[in-house]
Amino acid sequence: MKVFAAAATVAALVAATALSSCGPDMSVSPSPPSSPTDAAGPLPTGHVVFTGAITGEWIESGDDLHPADQLQLCLPTAVSIHIKGPTPGDFGNVLMGEGGELSIDIEKYGDFAGSGGTFTPSVGMVADIDLSGPPGKPLHIRANLQCGLASLTGQPSPSQTATASHAGSTGFQALDGRQLPGTPVHASPSGWSSLAALPSRPTPSIGAETASSDDYTYLLALFDFASPAEASAFFSTPPVIAGFTGSGMSYAPLAGVTGIAAPSRAVDFRSCPNFSRPCPDTVSVAVGTIIQRGNTVIFVAYVPGRIVVEGDASDLTKLTPYAQRALQLLASAGLGS
Repeated sequence: MKVFAAAATVAALVAATALSSCGPDMSVSPSPPSSPTDAAGPLPTGHVVFTGAITGEWIESGDDLHPADQLQLCLPTAVSIHIKGPTPGDFGNVLMGEGGELSIDIEKYGDFAGSGGTFTPSVGMVADIDLSGPPGKPLHIRANLQCGLASLTGQPSPSQTATASHAGSTGFQALDGRQLPGTPVHASPSGWSSLAALPSRPTPSIGAETASSDDYTYLLALFDFASPAEASAFFSTPPVIAGFTGSGMSYAPLAGVTGIAAPSRAVDFRSCPNFSRPCPDTVSVAVGTIIQRGNTVIFVAYVPGRIVVEGDASDLTKLTPYAQRALQLLASAGLGS
């Protein structure tokens, strides 16, 4: 399948990639915008309706035909979701950037683009707009797409569970709405968002909270578990997490000093350059520190805004103060011991 966005756009999106899965971006994930509504009623989440050059109702799906070639990306700056239609060969990708600009690439029908959609960072998109494409092929799209609804096999992802507000243990619930200690509030210079629940969380976690700097340079996620053993397993082999990481991204070990007492480790967050498929070589888009304390696991990440072959271990020192503040926050809620 062709790359469906301009090279400059794709490069910018990858450079801005945050942690992961669809998200990650471990930015605060607000509720998805309301779905388009017309005489037919609200459009269900995970659905697309085309009229014009393409017709019918399509659904969010993994790529059954190219399971190794397609990724769902859920970033602070863009969301790309694979969809499939009602007839053979109906498959493609829908990409929306943070400005609401939308592009679709459907190999069977061609490339289309438009603007005026509603974008929610690392969560999804809503659109009810006209698109331009090949001459003589007008197209209108109604879409209500959300990260994490489908795995690359086309089935609901078993590793993600809907997250209700204030999920997790009693102490973990108290973190919701809190500010990371020592960080300015949202929309102030160098501001940070307050903690908020991820729209979905990886099993077996029982709670998941996330926050970020306003410019998405620094990202934070906290996960609560029923036991230290579950937290330890997650710490050792974390899954790709919808809501702040693109589902096709991966982790690699990073040789470096986290500045945080064990158990902690450094990781390199990796993705395919320019959405290329297949992806024999990945690039680094962020570096991070993962920490376990008791029943909780902390992710902190630094997104340098540049694409490099390997993550720069010297960037880990930028994360140390935020990791320490996250530990302070856990202690204030009686967690992390």
